[in-house]
Amino acid sequence: AKGFAEPLPCWLPRADASFLPAEVKVSLVGRTTEQERLLHWLQGGEQARKMVVEGPTGSGKSSLLAKIRSDAVQKGWTILPLLADPLSIRTPLQPWRRPLQLLFQEQDPLEQDEYTGSFGILRADQENEQRMNRLKAAVTRQLQEKGLLLICVDQAQDLDSASWNLLLHLSEALENLWVLIGLSKPCTLPSRVQEALQSAP
Repeated sequence: AKGFAEPLPCWLPRADASFLPAEVKVSLVGRTTEQERLLHWLQGGEQARKMVVEGPTGSGKSSLLAKIRSDAVQKGWTILPLLADPLSIRTPLQPWRRPLQLLFQEQDPLEQDEYTGSFGILRADQENEQRMNRLKAAVTRQLQEKGLLLICVDQAQDLDSASWNLLLHLSEALENLWVLIGLSKPCTLPSRVQEALQSAP
């Protein structure tokens, strides 16, 4: 750390409010129009299955996403919450770690060499591409049986490229999947992500 001669310890939280138990209801004051629009979208009221909530930092995006997650759980949806942060952008697939532990019943596929191998130092080589494809196939199989499914991404501007890769694959492969994305503006997204989100309201 700047100004200190010795390294300082730091901690990364292992859980966050995205993983509130299903029975916990979230209240939100205001944002009625936005809530109604998002609930209408979840009920199939719009053609797109991806929705982007964007605005400056501190404008209430995370609270709005938490409320929609809570409402969706009460209606029987399966929720996979992803929370990115500026640190996770340097670690491929880090925002997926906890959701995948839940999905694979506490077996962390990111610890299995079959899928990830050297993802900790991700290289754009054929071996890693093959592992990524195996991970995509395994996650797709798991999610196909989940009924109505919502992946809710908070702080998506900090998602790493591998996480975007998996998310966009699932959004194209699964007809039972809706994706709700919270973005702080201004931000710069990879060109493939920008193209994929152009059709999202």
